[in-house]
Amino acid sequence: MARTCMFCGGKVTTAEDAWPRWAIQLARNFSPQFRIEITRSSGITETWGGKGRSSYLKVNYLCKRRCNNGWMSDLETAVRPLVGAMITDQPVPLSITDQVAISAWAVKTAMVFECMKEDRQWFYSQEDRDHLRADLSLPENTGVWLGRQQASWAGFAEGKKLSGGTSPEGPALGEGSAFTLSLGHLAVQVFTMRRRPEDQAIPITLNVQPGPWPRALVQICPAEAPVQWPPSLSFDESGLSRLSDRFFAGRRP
Repeated sequence: MARTCMFCGGKVTTAEDAWPRWAIQLARNFSPQFRIEITRSSGITETWGGKGRSSYLKVNYLCKRRCNNGWMSDLETAVRPLVGAMITDQPVPLSITDQVAISAWAVKTAMVFECMKEDRQWFYSQEDRDHLRADLSLPENTGVWLGRQQASWAGFAEGKKLSGGTSPEGPALGEGSAFTLSLGHLAVQVFTMRRRPEDQAIPITLNVQPGPWPRALVQICPAEAPVQWPPSLSFDESGLSRLSDRFFAGRRP
């Protein structure tokens, strides 16, 4: 059975870049030792680096004409000056319009990252992807944060699926997804929470690991006012790992 594009349902004709080649190349030019560490759903960590086409991440769930070279390319063009500046450690003021665009780019990247899961148990629904493709609308209950990492050579990507949650009446968080990415000096985190329909009216507590998050992260979704990148505190490698573990559902043992 032929694979279809995860966004538009069109025919998949070639393996397309999972993440923008320009961003990876920019990070690599800025730091020749740059590499990306990918942690898959199986828990296995793989490393990409080096030079040439084989060093770029490929997926087989995107079409070239309507998506990869269409609306996705338009989105990359819109955010490239901003994202590129942060990758290369240039301070950037972000308007509300800028934040909305970067948030859409971050969620798109999180959705494409799911193509790398061996089990194809994707968190984001076809409806979520349809809305993003149509007008860059994000799934409900989505937050996006930007941080700065100290080491420009350490690219990082990890997606975590959460289930459970806490509320006065018991579990109320149907499931959630936390995706953490770093390229150059830029760190990005996307978190989406999906509530079960029967639990929409029940208040819940989102569990967050202790950390210097207010000083280390700038929230851009929801966008409420202009912000400045970078934040006052940066992540080292261990801090980036803690960021990936920031959200959890249910009580820790």
